[in-house]
Amino acid sequence: MMRITMLAAIALTGACDWDFPDYTDGDGFDDGSSAFLRGDADGFNQESTLWSDTRGTAVDEFGITGGAAMNGTTCQVYVDSGNIGNDVNPNWNEDEEMTDALPDADGEGVVGLTITPTDINLVQYDDWDSGVIATYEIPALDARFTDDGIATIDNDGGGCEVTWVSPGGDINGQAIAAGACIGGFDATAAGVALVNTSDGLNRVTPAGSESVADSQDLVSWDAGLDLFYTANRGENIITAMTDMGVVQWTATVDGGVVDLEASGARGIVFVSVEYADLTGGLMLLDGLTGDVVNEAMTVSAARDLSLSGDGHVVAAAVAGQVHYLSVE
Repeated sequence: MMRITMLAAIALTGACDWDFPDYTDGDGFDDGSSAFLRGDADGFNQESTLWSDTRGTAVDEFGITGGAAMNGTTCQVYVDSGNIGNDVNPNWNEDEEMTDALPDADGEGVVGLTITPTDINLVQYDDWDSGVIATYEIPALDARFTDDGIATIDNDGGGCEVTWVSPGGDINGQAIAAGACIGGFDATAAGVALVNTSDGLNRVTPAGSESVADSQDLVSWDAGLDLFYTANRGENIITAMTDMGVVQWTATVDGGVVDLEASGARGIVFVSVEYADLTGGLMLLDGLTGDVVNEAMTVSAARDLSLSGDGHVVAAAVAGQVHYLSVE
């Protein structure tokens, strides 16, 4: 049985304390700094660094405030400084993972979508009104906001299943005929899901599912162009396709892809890559053509990217740090 708890942004506090690195003990980067960019990085500017391992981040519409799943809880983050604000712990028994974000109702904060093996939470981060908005007792491996609520994936009895949850807690599920969920998932505003399984990429709606492409373990939807960008980690090919699997373009990049994140507001896709020497790069690809719009070299490859709503601030997570960059 699913239980739903609707809350008026009740703050459940935990422990958002974190430690700055002790350079004398060799913490931080080799040069004793928090610098993420290296070499010529025209159009990129490092705003701040959050010193913590994270399990997903969120950034508001204009890159002012954000959220991060960290230190056994979730925390508000001020993007301009990397400092911690309000502390909201939706589930004391689990380490939440943050998977998506939306601007909050007044446009001055952000609502993070967090998951655990037992539930889904909507967490608001705002200077004046932080807290848990709603809890749905539904297990999820991943989840995304849609116009009508939330789309989630989970392995049910060994097979992959997509579940759509309305704001009021109504649910609608659709099993995928073959294969288990193995990473790689996003959904359109209308709730059409593209899900990677052991049997390939599947297009899933409440009416059914169908295989549309070979397996890809990174999937991100561009709301502006209504396209999905896909790639396999460690490989150098990025593909843009419709939800029916019709390829619009493919691009070959230097290095192995680590993560990608679409900016529908800008019609571009941000791509993190790792090079053979274990340094990294951050590329912006045109969503219509796949051409590189801009790129910067980084000290290491970001393992997780999240974007502000306007696409001009990126949170780039590496081991022990999240770097907030403004991008022209």
